[in-house]
Amino acid sequence: KSSNDVTLSANTTVTGTLTLTSGDITGSSYLQASNAISGGSSSSMVSAPLRASFSGTGSFSYPVGDGSNYRPATFEYLSGSFGGTSDIQIQFDTSGYSTGTDPTDIDSITSAPQGNNHYILTHAGTDPTSFSYRFTGTYEDGYPPGMGANPSNETRVRVLRQISSTPTWEMGSNDTHNVITNIAS
Repeated sequence: KSSNDVTLSANTTVTGTLTLTSGDITGSSYLQASNAISGGSSSSMVSAPLRASFSGTGSFSYPVGDGSNYRPATFEYLSGSFGGTSDIQIQFDTSGYSTGTDPTDIDSITSAPQGNNHYILTHAGTDPTSFSYRFTGTYEDGYPPGMGANPSNETRVRVLRQISSTPTWEMGSNDTHNVITNIAS
């Protein structure tokens, strides 16, 4: 797999169709996808920040992972008034979270191993007004690690948002879990 990896040395935009078949796209620079990406698997994923643009409602599938763990995600604007382009960047990360204030009823999101598998969502461009969105991420079977493949443990997976202007985390009020498909949104 590594013989087919591509490392981004600068922010890169793909205007045509990107097809992932073998090897990863890696790096700390972002990949901007102008169109849907085909493929994506445990043998071929984007292991770098991946960006998509929205000028209205719609969804984009992000075939992301960390090179070892394929964790595809989807971001969808459900509603909103768009006065420009909103870029949503997603990256799957296995390093620890930044420090912050844990939300009520969450013991700790910064301790390993549970705190070390997360998505980083970043926004650039123009914010839509009065918008709603849905983020859907995947997690491994039996998550959190060390707790066994018990579906009741998987309901402990939470979608949290860190408020950018403060180090405070907040829990989504409409979290859903599907323990059959390992999807949390």
